[in-house]
Amino acid sequence: MDTGRTLGSEPDWFPDVQWTADQAVRSPQPAQSRELTEGGPSADSGRGSSEAKMPTYVCWTRAGQLSPDQRQRIAKCITEIHHDVALAPRYFVQVIFNEWEPHSHYIGGAEPEDTYIWIRADIRSGRTQEQKRQLLTRIVDEVCAISDVSRENVRIYLSELPGTNIMEFGQIAPQPGEEDAWFAKLPDDLQARLRTRA
Repeated sequence: MDTGRTLGSEPDWFPDVQWTADQAVRSPQPAQSRELTEGGPSADSGRGSSEAKMPTYVCWTRAGQLSPDQRQRIAKCITEIHHDVALAPRYFVQVIFNEWEPHSHYIGGAEPEDTYIWIRADIRSGRTQEQKRQLLTRIVDEVCAISDVSRENVRIYLSELPGTNIMEFGQIAPQPGEEDAWFAKLPDDLQARLRTRA
């Protein structure tokens, strides 16, 4: 992907993002980058896993726009909505917050005066149109309520990937609906850890 593209110009405006178990790195470097998962920040750090988790929701805002409490509440609501609508275990859901510095975000060639939130969601393919509609509308509703950003300025892009293109917890990710059989094949100690975040 061309990382020099103007942010907000197309649905794939996000710069390349590489995730490890305890950090998020993008090019160019963000002003601030945090990872929030159901188990808390860097829940899997030190456990021998370096794969990006799915689904991954990356939220972009102006520097200083969201407080730590707002980030935590947004991460929690996205986790619960994805669990409820997409029927995926909570331990699959990862939420990352990135901020852009002044003079690094443009719409129509000009810096926006209003406050925006962009969310890019990489999710496994196989959900129905109704499930995707619910993900979009419920997340927008909750993010608006938490952030006080107007509905027209919260933008979400769903990007679907087949489970066979994803590696999680040392295994190829299951297709939607096959999580139980996939889970049963995991090592016992990993199953025990994941049950606390299911």
